[in-house]
Amino acid sequence: MSELTPKERVMRLFNRDPIDTMPCFSGMGMVAIQAIKEMGIRFAEVHTSAENLARSAMLTAEMFGFDTVVIPYDMCTVPEALGRGVSLYDGSEDIL
Repeated sequence: MSELTPKERVMRLFNRDPIDTMPCFSGMGMVAIQAIKEMGIRFAEVHTSAENLARSAMLTAEMFGFDTVVIPYDMCTVPEALGRGVSLYDGSEDIL
């Protein structure tokens, strides 16, 4: 079997077809400070647009060779759903 692309590997796994190696992903979030620095933004800015969210996750996946992309920013959904705000500490110099 030739080497599969990440998408082919994951789709074949879902279809229970043979794969060349087990797909790899991070179940703990999908962002690395190296990706954010490459984008030229601060951590708080990642949360300000869908493009920043997606791009930071995609860059992290590429840097570490993951087969999937997980948008890691679901930490805000529960507080916001309960009517609470989330502080990203945008003005702080010591948080990423």
